[in-house]
Amino acid sequence: MSRHRSPFRGTLPRPGNGYHVRVRRLLVLVLLASPAACGDVTREGPLPASDTNPLDAEEGTLLFGVNDLRLQAGIAPVTECVALNTAASVHSDDMRDRVYLSDTSPDGTTSRTRFCDVGYQPACDNVALAELVGSGLEGGDATLGQWKTTKSEILLSPGLKVAGIGRSLGGDVPRWTLDLAGEDHTSCK
Repeated sequence: MSRHRSPFRGTLPRPGNGYHVRVRRLLVLVLLASPAACGDVTREGPLPASDTNPLDAEEGTLLFGVNDLRLQAGIAPVTECVALNTAASVHSDDMRDRVYLSDTSPDGTTSRTRFCDVGYQPACDNVALAELVGSGLEGGDATLGQWKTTKSEILLSPGLKVAGIGRSLGGDVPRWTLDLAGEDHTSCK
């Protein structure tokens, strides 16, 4: 009976004679070289900008919920504003990228400035406006629930006529911005 001999015989490491020690050292070196072993793993470059228009399904759910709440209170619904969607999305991305939650950015930029920057001219002329921010919740219904308990006077303000919504994903938690203003404008179309 003939035995087949492997051409690799003798070239593979065998248990014993320090084999396990060598394997453990190799694993330690591989783990130390991996990004996960470095503690705070940072991403390469910025996350992509969120889509601004049209609203995604969850953003649309939030807008529907806001309008349903307003209608139940006998207040006219707000209409979607393309320019304010852009301002809201840019702000949500900024909060995600710089890890903060505020209607004023760390550099002092306010919602009025952001509205003007995207071409919503009435904001530059002191029209009534409001901005709500939120974080940690994926869905529009849950985000609205968060605001209904603390910001209902803003959501139900009859002087606010148009709205823009931005949701930013991909950071530590989802970030939401709801921008509201008191006048329809050509930049809303």
